[in-house]
Amino acid sequence: MKKRIMALIAMACVLSMTMNAQTLKGVDVANLDTSVAPGENFYKYACGGWMQANPLDPQYARFGTFDQLAENSREQVKDIIMNLGTGHKKGSIEQQVGNLYALGMDSARLNSEGFQALTDDLARIKAAKRDDFTSIIAWMHNGIAGPFFDSQVMADLKHSTVNMLYFSQGGIGMGDRDYYLENDESTTKIRNAYVDYITKVFTLVGNKKGNAKKMAKNVMEVELALAQVAMSREETRDYSKLYNIVSVADLKKDYSNINWDVYFSALGLKNVDKVCVFQLKSLAKANELLGTLKEDAIKDYLQFRLIDAAAGYLSDDFVQANFDMYSKAMSGKQVMQPRWKRALNVPNTLLGEAVGQLYVAKYFPADSKKKMQKLVDNLKVALGEHIASLTWMSPRTKVNALVKLNSFTVKIGYPDKWRDYSDIDIDPAKPYWTNVVAAKQSAARYEYGQLDKPVDKDRWG
Repeated sequence: MKKRIMALIAMACVLSMTMNAQTLKGVDVANLDTSVAPGENFYKYACGGWMQANPLDPQYARFGTFDQLAENSREQVKDIIMNLGTGHKKGSIEQQVGNLYALGMDSARLNSEGFQALTDDLARIKAAKRDDFTSIIAWMHNGIAGPFFDSQVMADLKHSTVNMLYFSQGGIGMGDRDYYLENDESTTKIRNAYVDYITKVFTLVGNKKGNAKKMAKNVMEVELALAQVAMSREETRDYSKLYNIVSVADLKKDYSNINWDVYFSALGLKNVDKVCVFQLKSLAKANELLGTLKEDAIKDYLQFRLIDAAAGYLSDDFVQANFDMYSKAMSGKQVMQPRWKRALNVPNTLLGEAVGQLYVAKYFPADSKKKMQKLVDNLKVALGEHIASLTWMSPRTKVNALVKLNSFTVKIGYPDKWRDYSDIDIDPAKPYWTNVVAAKQSAARYEYGQLDKPVDKDRWG
């Protein structure tokens, strides 16, 4: 069955690649690779010729229709930002977006500043004692990085109108536990590249190579311990195993190496009485490590989590090291994207609705949204009429289907109310990373701030 499905996908690939604006030509033999027997590798047989004639751009690990659409919109956003001009009122979306993009484009300044934006925070971590670790972890969880575990606020899995605080497994830089636990050639190569990367960035912030290697060993000790208890990808799909409600009283009793009062206070969370712990073993391991590891090992790990989070926003040597690890070694990309694309991605990500508001003003007039809304409304009416006329559905099932149909929240084009970014101070006099942190912390405050509010069904993800 799997081979049959792959064959159908490959045949669809052949047909789609031979279609032009005028007519469907059928199967173009130039798109085939007849040197391969179809019974051995039908995908290569069906698509190999086309792939040879259209080599993958080395800045991508894959490229398809949606990637092309993203490229098209990126060019449009670039045009908008490049034409914003100067002199905008401080705090306006034009000033925020324009200055954040300009900071990312200033390679001379970035290379001159190096890792200057990290020095105070690295010093804070180096001077920390065991009792300080909770406040540092909470500070990093406030939008910067996820050491030891991750936290987030989202709808209660069993009560979709209520928001809940969740803790989930995290703290491992390579993301998936298999990179730490598997020993095949591919994962071993990636794991070795990761150790080299950790060592490299530690040297870039002023550590001697011998010491940097020891620090990298400490980081890997922590991350391996977390990976060993992490759920597999399959296990994380079983929500019955993830829905573990824990009272704050039990949190304090069972995970006592974390000062939960300090943690909640640092994130602006008040009156928390319960949380959902997705992976109980992972939180238990984080708690254990914070109580048993030597302080220096924990500090090395926390320093790396900070440097790793900031690397893409520092000087070119950090950016290159980060690319070589995550984009090249892990994803297969051969060439870094040009600076303008990387700089553009930052406001597009951190100030998404601000960029969206500028985009909509130029490319998506209100009339277009109204037309699409009317079209969708008509579709809902037609579907409702179709459901009502079905002969094979029982009356009760029809009622349930119509209730479900009418409960859809339709979102078209852009939100009716734009996100407010006025709490973010994008200051071009400050380093790029400092401004990025300001935007990240605003996003985190916004997310954590949902805990005391009902789920906003009108909110755009």
